[in-house]
Amino acid sequence: GSVKLTLNHGARNMTLTASAGDQQQSVVAGEIEIPTDAFAHVAITWGERTELYVDGVRRGAAEGPLPGAQQMAAAPEKLKLVFGCTHSYKGYTWVDVDELRVSNTVRYAGDSFELPAAPFEPDANTLLLDHLDDRFRPDGEDAETRAEVVSGQSDELGGVPSLGCKFVAGKFNSGLRIAMKPPRWSVEILRDEWGANAYNLWSWMDGEQQQRWGWPLPLFTDPGKVDLPRMNQAFAQAGVRTSTYMAYVGIGAPTRWSGQFGYEWRREPVSSQPNEPPKGHYFLDCCGNARGYRDYLAAGTKWLLEDQGFDGCYTDGNAHVYPCKNTHHGCGYYDDQGILHATWPIFGTREYLKRMYKIIHAKRPDGYLVNHVSYDLFIPTMSFTDVYYTGEHEHYEDLLKCRVRWQGTQWGIWPILLGGDSHCYEAMHWTYGLLHGVGVWPQGPYGRNDMQRKTVNLWKTYDAFGYREAEWVPYYRAEERGLARASDDQVKVSVYLHHGKRALLVVGNLKHEVTSCRVLVDPRAMGLPEGAKLRAYNALSERELLMEGNAMSVRLRPTSFVLARVELR
Repeated sequence: GSVKLTLNHGARNMTLTASAGDQQQSVVAGEIEIPTDAFAHVAITWGERTELYVDGVRRGAAEGPLPGAQQMAAAPEKLKLVFGCTHSYKGYTWVDVDELRVSNTVRYAGDSFELPAAPFEPDANTLLLDHLDDRFRPDGEDAETRAEVVSGQSDELGGVPSLGCKFVAGKFNSGLRIAMKPPRWSVEILRDEWGANAYNLWSWMDGEQQQRWGWPLPLFTDPGKVDLPRMNQAFAQAGVRTSTYMAYVGIGAPTRWSGQFGYEWRREPVSSQPNEPPKGHYFLDCCGNARGYRDYLAAGTKWLLEDQGFDGCYTDGNAHVYPCKNTHHGCGYYDDQGILHATWPIFGTREYLKRMYKIIHAKRPDGYLVNHVSYDLFIPTMSFTDVYYTGEHEHYEDLLKCRVRWQGTQWGIWPILLGGDSHCYEAMHWTYGLLHGVGVWPQGPYGRNDMQRKTVNLWKTYDAFGYREAEWVPYYRAEERGLARASDDQVKVSVYLHHGKRALLVVGNLKHEVTSCRVLVDPRAMGLPEGAKLRAYNALSERELLMEGNAMSVRLRPTSFVLARVELR
């Protein structure tokens, strides 16, 4: 079950909605006007009935038990309180919260009660009490508030303020402002707030075309009429280079293109997958050995840059190579018994990616070709790739796979990870990425999307440290050199080192539970004099971390990370 409290300023009402499966209960308190510069005391109680109090007055009630109350009591460790936006991609809020208390008993009854004149005091019935009197920089990741009382029924110490929050003056001491900026144009956000210089436009066919052709990729079908130069010109003026998802290793069918070229271009045995709308539409997988298909992708690349104003292109799986027996374009061979066998079009695939790469860089010297390759990394076809995008639907918790395929340093091509299938921020994917010096592709300026905002926060933190000029020491090398090692084998520590000055430690917890451990740092391996006194602090939240001699104490959330900056005291 879930409980959601919504304050609607426009309609001057407050609605409490409780739901559990098909059950739903609503309590509405109307004609409530709270001044923007004042705090209101809001209380929710439930037992035999649900009641909603605002500023000590009962403003609404509902008979009967709260839906989901039994489920919540049975699994309190799964409960969480969320203030402000609850959607990962969109929503805006502006609210200040001061005191927060959760109790195991009904504290208020009747029509009204006297408002507290001082901060809440803990007692035997208090499960959670947080005065929100902290002072740190919220990072939406591991910077938890220090609640005065926690029930011990979960691993949380307090709340985790998301990015955009800040501590302000409250009714009693400090409070937390939970605020999101109002909507702005994507170009303005990319340029002014995030400092991004490249943007991939995922989908840009209009609604009619999208319904007609399904997955909106211009080169799956006859591209039709599109007009993007004005948009790309605005991005260019902001210093943002654009690319677009433009090709998959196949074409749409049935279409004019598949009817005319399908027999020649397709892979054999025939490979396809449904992709509706429209009904009956599917992908017809093509082979890189088909000259006409290679010409088509090269011409499409030229069209996107010259006619539509893009700076780069994104392909989905086009660097993969599959066996093919289609003799119409030169694949396959017959053995002495006349049996047709498949061949692998390595050189044909490499050739058309090379053509796309050369067209892009001839037209746009700072342009780029992104090739998406998940589940394998086929180096012979990857030579003409600026960025490879990888990890879709893959198992991330495999350190060996991360080292071989996703670290990238051994191949000379810059990798970037897809992250979770939800395309929202998930700490586990960032943990494994950062431990290997790789980031997760952010999902763009959708409202409050924490994937993008947290990505930018990490960019700025890394830049402030000066990671480009630092020596990169992955965890397995850091352990060999004695540079940094955690007391827990399931905690790995990678290091960016400014020799003789400071270090940025990526401390990653691989376990699915909270852990507290010590990280031993060797000053001599850092290039510091023996006996040097060190200090450490969380690079994201700016909270100091306990440093006893050369041992740093750190608390890590499940499959998450802490960025710790270590330097001379």
